[in-house]
Amino acid sequence: MAISKNVVLRVMNWSAAHWMRMHGVTVGQKPWILGFPDIKVAHGSTIVIGNSVSLFSTRWSNPLRPQRRLSLITLQEGASIIMGNGVGITSSVISCATSISIGDRTLIGSDCLIVDTDFHGIPLHGLKSPRTKPVSIGNDVFIGTRCLVLKGVQIGDGAVIGAGSVVTKSVPSNCIAAGNPAEVLGTVT
Repeated sequence: MAISKNVVLRVMNWSAAHWMRMHGVTVGQKPWILGFPDIKVAHGSTIVIGNSVSLFSTRWSNPLRPQRRLSLITLQEGASIIMGNGVGITSSVISCATSISIGDRTLIGSDCLIVDTDFHGIPLHGLKSPRTKPVSIGNDVFIGTRCLVLKGVQIGDGAVIGAGSVVTKSVPSNCIAAGNPAEVLGTVT
């Protein structure tokens, strides 16, 4: 007797959600998780994922054939990654030292990198701590493939970020931004 594709996908989804919970992630109801994300939850930090999220961490789940697994990483005590309901992320890295929030129904394309820290002080051999500043991504945002969203950025509701953009400053609601560094090009109509 052949096992249907739907049964295999449901088992994969259940296994991945269970595995994430075992690694300290709070996962809401009705997730759709393909593949096993790279998870690191620092002591005293949190990763909370809303209901009906889609998290893809496999090459075969995306026609762009992303080069990495989805990674959700908190770096220190008190850090928090919070995802709203209906969020979709493919094989991207979210690395958090303080706070990264992602609003409801936001879609993040493959191979993106979202960080709220510089990871090290400058100069490299100095005693300065790395600079950190929270990242906030609103509801109904679309972030195209291979974007980089840096510390302190706030992306407003309904914004669209073009593929390959480096977002170094905040983007207002319902705006289209693209480039390196990303600049507002117009509004969503």
